[in-house]
Amino acid sequence: MSTAEVENTPTPEPPKTEGITFVKDDKDIDFNKASFYDEIEIEDMEFNEDERVFYYPCPCGDRFRITEEEILQGEEIAICPSCSLLLKVVYSPEDFVIEEEKEDE
Repeated sequence: MSTAEVENTPTPEPPKTEGITFVKDDKDIDFNKASFYDEIEIEDMEFNEDERVFYYPCPCGDRFRITEEEILQGEEIAICPSCSLLLKVVYSPEDFVIEEEKEDE
């Protein structure tokens, strides 16, 4: 390819992320503006066996929450229902294998 051809080759545009949002617990979360309050290992969260929910204290006085079902689906964002803070939950997906699958092994 000649220098002139290289100069005239259009540069591919980066993927557009503007306006990418998702909804969790009726909250729209914009990935471009989202920032995490903290990143916490799941072992540091409190697990309520009756509700099957992991909790972590939020500075607003409420608690961040993420359900076991969300964890099994690969979710890693815990939200506070009382404010706009987000918490990134760090865990190993292998630690959350459905019990029926474990019994088959």
